[in-house]
Amino acid sequence: MDWRKPKIVGDFGSMQHGVTLFVEENDPKGNFDEYRWKREFDSEIEKITLNLNQADDLDDAEPIRIKMDRNETIKQLKQAISDRTGISVDSFYLVRKSNSQEIKDINKTLVAMGFSNGVNLKIIKGQAKKEGVYDINVSIVKLVDEGDKDNVLFTQEPLGKLEVSGELTGFLLREAICCMYNGKHNKEISSDQFRVRCPQNDFGAVVNDLDILDDLNMFDDKDFFMHFN
Repeated sequence: MDWRKPKIVGDFGSMQHGVTLFVEENDPKGNFDEYRWKREFDSEIEKITLNLNQADDLDDAEPIRIKMDRNETIKQLKQAISDRTGISVDSFYLVRKSNSQEIKDINKTLVAMGFSNGVNLKIIKGQAKKEGVYDINVSIVKLVDEGDKDNVLFTQEPLGKLEVSGELTGFLLREAICCMYNGKHNKEISSDQFRVRCPQNDFGAVVNDLDILDDLNMFDDKDFFMHFN
């Protein structure tokens, strides 16, 4: 095979200053996948590097860089940060630097959170809000009859805020919204008289009874719609 023939450094077009070379004493005719450097290389592919800044750091401060396996959890990441910084796990929480949203689901893996190599997070010192619990906004929506208002598909009336667990099902969310509506309007309706929608810059898909809120990309101040049948 050509790659096993003797070569000089100049034959490698990708060689650059600071490049890392793997040197291993082994049988060149052995199983390629059993070479130690190959196993370590494959292991590195499964890792991502996260950049973290503390909230009181200056913008030009050198970030903390931590390398983690993609399938490790946010809880494990917090422990790694604690080991690196000496800050107790219970004394800080994490937010996404791009939108300042607190990361609450500590049992999700890094890959499930959509983290890629070089993602920027922020360490916020202090007590976190309840992990896995979110404050959501609930509004009553009504479809607008065609022709009533130009370019308006529905009207939206704020109902209030709810604190919900990410483990809640769609059915229990509907029950909680029903209780809030009845309390605010001094009337009794049942939860089968409306649907709950999860908007994404639109009218939103219906939240089914068996849906789990954590699967709906939960964050604080997320909007949910109460839509009467």
